[in-house]
Amino acid sequence: MTLESLIQNWLDSAGGRLRESTVVSYRTAAARAVRYLGQKELEALSEADLETAERQLAASGDSYQTARLMFNVLRLSLDYAVGQGLLAVNPAKRYALRKDLYRQTKGTKAASVGDVERLLKKYKFLHPYHMPILLLYEAGLRSGEMMGLTWEYVDFKRNTLHIVRQLTQSVGGKCKFMPLRTESLARDIVIDRKLKEQLARWRRDQKSRGLLKKKDSFVCIETDGSPINYNRFVYMMRKEGFTPQSIRKLYEDKASETAAILKERLSMEEIRLLQEAALSSAGIARYLEGYGEYTS
Repeated sequence: MTLESLIQNWLDSAGGRLRESTVVSYRTAAARAVRYLGQKELEALSEADLETAERQLAASGDSYQTARLMFNVLRLSLDYAVGQGLLAVNPAKRYALRKDLYRQTKGTKAASVGDVERLLKKYKFLHPYHMPILLLYEAGLRSGEMMGLTWEYVDFKRNTLHIVRQLTQSVGGKCKFMPLRTESLARDIVIDRKLKEQLARWRRDQKSRGLLKKKDSFVCIETDGSPINYNRFVYMMRKEGFTPQSIRKLYEDKASETAAILKERLSMEEIRLLQEAALSSAGIARYLEGYGEYTS
């Protein structure tokens, strides 16, 4: 049995006893473990293999916390193998992570508006990574929300993205819709005219290539029409020196700045009326600056 098959069996057996948010975290970590060790036969797995996998993980730019979660999944799944009589000893039981590897290879930094503009020029429109970057930056979507956004939740009439779920990639690259971590994360995001036009153009291109076959087709896709591969996307971002979170933080910073703008320019009643029109704080900022056209 390969490690990939074992992890999948363990997740299937443990899933019913765990919270959905825990399952999401475990599946994300499991996908990384499979990436580095998935085809290894259980009987042949050694501490040397674990060390090689850790070095590869660190070299790709992943953090120490990411490594801790991945190795926790490895320990739990291999404990399961021992309990099932598939292994005599768990090789990950006493494996100690190397913190020094991550201090040396971390290599990520805070992103600037100029950095995003450079990335969008490098990964030009219609490149699979262009729209994911744009949605992180312009709409403030989290990674799972970006991956799980389908065209049925893009409202061109009201200039709104409806965020109601997220997509996770499980062991073997299989995708699964999951609820958002908390109900409060479900929200409507108002988009400006520029992003609306780019989304419309993106949709037309998918349709012309025969990739828009049903209303729940994904917005962010690979060239073959499959959902964007999150691990490869993150790997690309790391090579560029960033993370998806560092791109999204620019959107959050803009929203924070908006609070001061609102206090200076509008009364509380005016702010309330704009919020009732379903404008997010970042959306209100664009409204004030005259970038977008909105309908209530």
